Amino acid sequence: MRPDPIVKVKHSSKQAPAASTGSVSKHFDWADITLDPEKSIVLVRQKWKYIWVADNPSERWTAVEKRNFHRRAEDLIWRAWNRKAILQMTVGASAPAASKALAERVNGRWPTIVFDIEWVTESPQWTVTVKKEGRTFKMDTDIGKKRLMLPRASVDWGTRTANLFLISLEPGVARHPVTRLPFNSNYNTPAHEFGHFLQNEDEYRKTPPDRGFDAKEDLDSIMYMGDKLRARHFESLRKSLSEMVPGCAFVVVVK
Repeated sequence: MRPDPIVKVKHSSKQAPAASTGSVSKHFDWADITLDPEKSIVLVRQKWKYIWVADNPSERWTAVEKRNFHRRAEDLIWRAWNRKAILQMTVGASAPAASKALAERVNGRWPTIVFDIEWVTESPQWTVTVKKEGRTFKMDTDIGKKRLMLPRASVDWGTRTANLFLISLEPGVARHPVTRLPFNSNYNTPAHEFGHFLQNEDEYRKTPPDRGFDAKEDLDSIMYMGDKLRARHFESLRKSLSEMVPGCAFVVVVK
C-alpha cells in the first residue's frame, strides 16, 4: 500500500509572528516560550507530531483530511485561548541586570499570551494520535445503562502524548453533575484538552485541598464543562517564565 504523503505545514504569521531582537526564548519539554517586549506578546509554541489511525482501511486519512483536522483543531483552540490573557511583570531589586533590562523594555505594556501549534514530522514535543471513531454503545455509569457515547479524548502530561478523534471537532454536550440536564451544548473538546497540554487537571474530579479553589463551584471553567479561562490555567506558563527571567514575578490576568 502506498505510504501517506508527507504534509508540510507552515506557521500562520498572523497568529505567531517572528520574534524581535531582544526577546527572551527558552525550549521546554512541553513548549517553546518567547517573551517579546517589542511585539508585547508571550508566544507559547508546541510542536505536535500526529499519528493518524483509521480502523477501517477504506476510511484511511487523506492528505486533505489531515490538513483540515489540524486547521480546525487549532482554530478551536485559538478561539478559546489566544489573546485572552495578559502577563504582568514585576522586577525585584536583586534581579540580574538582564532581567531588569527586559522589564524596562516591557515598561508596563503587559504582553498578551499567544499560542501556536506547529505540525511537525520529527523532534516533536507532543505525539498526538487522531482516530476516526464515531459514537458507540458504552456503559454510562451516571444512568446505569448503555447509550451512544462519544469516544473520550485524553492527554498524558507525563509521556507528552494525547488521543483525539475526528469527531472531537464537533460541539459536545456537557451535562450538569447533579441535574444531568445539558449545561453546555457547545462544548469545545479541543480547547478543553489543550488545557491538559498546559498541565491543567480535569476540574470535575475531586479537588485536592492544596489547589486553592473549589472546582465544583466553577462549572463555567474550561477545565470543567464551560469555556471560561482562569488565571490558574496558566500556572505552568507562569512558572516557566519565572525560570526564564530570574528575579521577576509574573501574574496572569484573564481579560
